[in-house]
Amino acid sequence: GTVKLVFQPAEEGRAGAFQMIEDGAVKDVNAIFGMHVDPSLGTGKISSIPGIMTAASGRFQAVIEGRGGSAKNLHEAIDPVVASAFAIQSLQLLTSRETHPLKSS
Repeated sequence: GTVKLVFQPAEEGRAGAFQMIEDGAVKDVNAIFGMHVDPSLGTGKISSIPGIMTAASGRFQAVIEGRGGSAKNLHEAIDPVVASAFAIQSLQLLTSRETHPLKSS
């Protein structure tokens, strides 16, 4: 068989993968083995396990809507700034305090 070595440009933002596909870099490829630099391994060493090994990133969009109020009924208002801040803090806690950085979740 044939082994094809491909080095992906702009891999963090995923744009490089799309460009490689458009350019035909992965045409007629039956399997892909990805590698990434890992500072916990010594120089010249590689590591692998079946399945997912490292983290990945994704995107999502959230819409937070508020409801205004006046001085007489501020207790009935919904402040989207406070709701957004709470959502951001909660998501950060999930990634930094609840998820092991070297394990898939």
